[in-house]
Amino acid sequence: MDEWLKIVKPLVERATYKSYDNMVSARIRPHFEKLNLLLTEVEPKHIKMLYDEILEQGYTTNTVIHYHAVLHQALAYAVKNDYILSNPADRVKRPKKNKHISSFYTKEEILTLLDIAKDDPIYIPIVLSAYYGFRRSETLGMRWSAIDFENKTISISKSYQRIDGKDVITLPKTPKSKRTITVPDFLLADLKDYMNSIYCLEDTDRLFQVTKYFMEHEMQRGIKNSGVKRIRIHDIRHSHCALLFEMGITPLEVADRL
Repeated sequence: MDEWLKIVKPLVERATYKSYDNMVSARIRPHFEKLNLLLTEVEPKHIKMLYDEILEQGYTTNTVIHYHAVLHQALAYAVKNDYILSNPADRVKRPKKNKHISSFYTKEEILTLLDIAKDDPIYIPIVLSAYYGFRRSETLGMRWSAIDFENKTISISKSYQRIDGKDVITLPKTPKSKRTITVPDFLLADLKDYMNSIYCLEDTDRLFQVTKYFMEHEMQRGIKNSGVKRIRIHDIRHSHCALLFEMGITPLEVADRL
C-alpha cells in the first residue's frame, strides 16, 4: 500500500491523495496488520472481512465502494509488478451503491430563497450556482480578478479545497470545467457592491473567504427563514439543470454548459 501511494501521489489531485492516504492509515493497514498475512496470502474473504467491519460501524455501502476502489487499484499495481499472480479484490462482490435522489428547486422556490437571502453572504453564491451552474468549490476558489466587468464575464479556472486545516486552491474538477461565462448587469452590480464591502481585497485573494461548512450553514438558515424545502447547497446546481431543461435546452447542451 505504501509503495502504491508513492506512485499515485503525483498522478492525482492533492485532496484525492489525502483521501487515499486516510483510508490506508485508518482502516486498511490496521486490518491487514491484525491478520498478519503475507501479500500472497491475502484472499477475497480477508477483504470481505474489512468491508463487513466498515458496515458494522454504521457506514454506508458507498463508503465500502470507496475502500474497494483503493484496494483494487493497489492490488492491481501488485499484479502488474509480479508481487502476486491475481487480484483478490476481483473476486470480492462490491456492494451496490446507495442512490441519492437529487432534489432541486423550481424557479419560484429559487426566487423565494433569494428574496429572503438578499442581504446574506449566501446570496451571490446561490445566484452563481442556480443561474450559472457553479460548483461550491468553484465559487469558493474564485478570485476577484476572474471577473471582467468590461466584457461582462467570469472565468472559472480555480477550485477550493480545505486540506489538513489549510486552504488549498486547485484546478477545477475536470479539464472542461475551465470555462468563461457571460453574466448580466444585475449580478455585476451585486458583485461590485460586495467587493467594495471587503477591506483591502488583493488580486490573489479569494472573493468569498469562507468555508464549505459556512456556506452550507448559511444556506440552511436561508431555507428555514424562507420556508422552502430543505436541500443541500450542491443541489442548487441540479436546480440549474432543471431550469435549463424547462427552457427547452437539450441534455447535451446542458452537460456542455456545466
